[in-house]
Amino acid sequence: MTDRTNATYSNSESFALLAPSVRAAVVLAAACAAAIFACLFASSSPAYASVEDDDIIMGQTVEARGVSAKYCPDISSECAIVVGDDGTVYYERNADQQHQIASITKIMTAIVALENADLNTEVTVSKASATVGESSANLKEGDTMDLRTALMCLLIPSGNDAGIAIAETVGTIMDPSASDPQAVFVSAMNAKAEELGCTNTHFTNPHGLDADKWGSDMHSSARDVVTMARYAMSYDTFAEIVQMGDTTVTVTDKDNKTRDNWLDATDDLLEEYEGMRGVKTGSSVLADFCFSGCVTRGDETFYTVVLGNATSDERFGDTITLMDWAFDSTVHTDFINSDFVISEEDPRPYVADVTLLDWPNRTVKATVDDEGEVFDLFLPEGDIEQVVSYVRIMGDVEKGDIVGRLEFHRNGQTLKVVQLIAAEDVAAPTFTESQYNNFDRFRRMMEGAETPAPSACYNKAIPA
Repeated sequence: MTDRTNATYSNSESFALLAPSVRAAVVLAAACAAAIFACLFASSSPAYASVEDDDIIMGQTVEARGVSAKYCPDISSECAIVVGDDGTVYYERNADQQHQIASITKIMTAIVALENADLNTEVTVSKASATVGESSANLKEGDTMDLRTALMCLLIPSGNDAGIAIAETVGTIMDPSASDPQAVFVSAMNAKAEELGCTNTHFTNPHGLDADKWGSDMHSSARDVVTMARYAMSYDTFAEIVQMGDTTVTVTDKDNKTRDNWLDATDDLLEEYEGMRGVKTGSSVLADFCFSGCVTRGDETFYTVVLGNATSDERFGDTITLMDWAFDSTVHTDFINSDFVISEEDPRPYVADVTLLDWPNRTVKATVDDEGEVFDLFLPEGDIEQVVSYVRIMGDVEKGDIVGRLEFHRNGQTLKVVQLIAAEDVAAPTFTESQYNNFDRFRRMMEGAETPAPSACYNKAIPA
């Protein structure tokens, strides 16, 4: 008989000792657990952030531009775009790909409302509004409020209830005889999208729900979203609301009693990211997590859109990455940036030492005829190449003589050319000095020392 107190088995041996029915149950349970784990992992695992060769920077792909990955945003969004306040497109990834945008739809809802009704217009909450479900502003059937308050309920907590209430109210104003004022309003949303040049956008409701009874061919694109966002932010009311954060509004119920409604902002970056001004979040099973943002620092404003992120944290993280990239990629710099000056009495930049061929070990200090100006350098457009050339100098040198030049090139284009000029007088050697120089030159050659003294440039690479 085997002494079971001392017997040991491998995992396979232990499994073999089980009864056949038990083994079958174990196999089935393991298979089910593996399937469940795989589904959970697939649905919750975020995409890996990356720099793609076909990401586009200033109109050229990363691959075509040959730009280093260190100059490119590393994100996991399926679609994304970065646009300046003037409309300059700095970065894009699948920017024209059609994609569900969920509650980002409410940007257009706000635009149409602002353009077709006064802010004092009374908005009434119908049963359809109050029972739409999903994200809400806790509005009840029979509640009334002015349009400004309704827009706050729409944009701050992303209230679907407010979306229908606004569409029904403003749709009625647009066509008092309409049997379906919400349809009138949605038609106006599509007309406005077309007017703005949003060629990849189609709306079917005013709130962005896209599943179950709201399932439809509703879509937009990163480029169209940023177009809508920039346009919406031109309205002071919209811009003020989307950067409010958590707040309370007062509504009047069906019994004519006032009630305070707490609005919990969906934009996590309002208090976490410097200069953040909104604009709108979105999320659904089909859209995943999306965000359209606007940031202003000083006189610079950038808009970003990210679509198709796996998690809410990921969409905000990618937004931060894009915003950081936009602000950090533009540096203010000078063409002429030497750390040295000619002297205390002469504060001009000391840019170079230029070889004097008549002397074995002397150079002439050089500055520039144009100290240049501060300019904005967008790093991903490519490095700036600095090319310096020197004049072969023999004889006397007088202050102000041209002794060389600096050229600055990028992507095959010359950005700037400045002349190097002598910052001091240097007389040619006398006959006696020439004789001594010849001896000194010979001595240096025998010792392996460099002669004549080499030229040197102290202007730093750009960016420094």
